[in-house]
Amino acid sequence: MSPVAAAPARVSLLRYSPAFVLFAIAIADVLQHSGADLWGHVLWGRELLAHGSLPRGNPYSYSAPGFLWLRHEWLSEVIMAAMFDKFGPFGLKLLKFTCTAGTICFIVLAESEAAAPALVQAVILLVVALILAPVTQFRPQLFDFIALAAIIALLTRHNWRGSAPLWIAIPIVAVWSNLHGGFFIGLVAMGVYAATTVVSDILAGRGPRRGLGIIAITAAAAASTLCTFLIPPARDTWYALIHSILNPMTRSTVADWQPLIAALTSGNSGGVAKKYFVVVLFFFAAAVVSVVLRPKGADAPLVAVAAVMLAAAFTAVRN
Repeated sequence: MSPVAAAPARVSLLRYSPAFVLFAIAIADVLQHSGADLWGHVLWGRELLAHGSLPRGNPYSYSAPGFLWLRHEWLSEVIMAAMFDKFGPFGLKLLKFTCTAGTICFIVLAESEAAAPALVQAVILLVVALILAPVTQFRPQLFDFIALAAIIALLTRHNWRGSAPLWIAIPIVAVWSNLHGGFFIGLVAMGVYAATTVVSDILAGRGPRRGLGIIAITAAAAASTLCTFLIPPARDTWYALIHSILNPMTRSTVADWQPLIAALTSGNSGGVAKKYFVVVLFFFAAAVVSVVLRPKGADAPLVAVAAVMLAAAFTAVRN
């Protein structure tokens, strides 16, 4: 039996309760935190807009002048600079709100494909909004959230309807690879989904054709990231990404790369960070319990994607 035939009626919060979706967006966007690099991003974006390139060395560093300047977030910085120059601080807030709203809306679309009851979708969306609130800051990572949410929404639709315009992931990843190095997470999600779909369809007697098509699209999306080699500022994306993954100091010195449990145990007792990570752990635990209590074969590709993301959170990267 195909996933399409087994799928019950779908309920979307965008139609069922758009006010609640707006409420979730407001929660996820409520904190207006700016990282130490915010004005650096704006400045470097201005440099690129003005000159079309940046010097190889960093003229703004007093401690390491002339040291190799990595620009793996060049497009994010151009967008941030353009928004700030056009609208001032409001422009940055508008950009943050747009990315946050887009992320929440893609999550709502993904939830509706799973055909869960509206109340269940609302509870999950509220918890997700609370989890997103501390991390939706004025940083290039905003584009990671919205791009990954878009890809997950595509995969969810494909899983439950049997088809979806997955080719859209190709331009998404191509643009994403110029926004931030987190684009590889989207490729991992697509690759895991494709591999699991191949295995699931073979076991179900449907053959590997559907999964092989997803693998082809994933390969095309991966190839689209090579556009970074055509854009001088973007070539550093690969160096920054590979160096960060292989450098043993990354996980110990950069908070965003620390395993979830390490971040939880090292936080101040009773602090906001620990409360935040408790909510995250509760969310993960609830997801695991729901799969264990009501396993469905049709869920296997998406469960595999979730499992890989969960493993990454507990062992390596939370960025």
